[in-house]
Amino acid sequence: MDKQLIQRVKLLDLVCNEDDRGSLVVIEEQDNLPFIPKRIFFINVHSSSSVRAGHSSSSEELIVAVNGAVTIDLDNGEQQISLRLEEKNKALWLRPGVWLKLTEFTPGTILLVAASILFSETQYFKKPQRLSVD
Repeated sequence: MDKQLIQRVKLLDLVCNEDDRGSLVVIEEQDNLPFIPKRIFFINVHSSSSVRAGHSSSSEELIVAVNGAVTIDLDNGEQQISLRLEEKNKALWLRPGVWLKLTEFTPGTILLVAASILFSETQYFKKPQRLSVD
């Protein structure tokens, strides 16, 4: 069941099919993908002391811990929360303007990130922003 964490931030359930061959996690537009991605990238972290992000952006983002785990600090300008993203069948959905910081990675963590706009069109901010979504 999807869970609202703070305003403009949800933890989404992904479909995970598992058997003796492994697992297949599904992200589909009609089911659990809240926007059409314009950019998809992954972050491969080698050190648990790495710190990533530390910004908000003008893009919606969907973050999945494909391997490993990460602590994510979030701030929407009114509410703050910290959570541990470590299940491959969970996706964190951030609306534009939500500030995030990624820390406490387990070694070998890989995060898959889908963004709603291209990098060249994305604005980055050092603090939370109130941005509208079409």
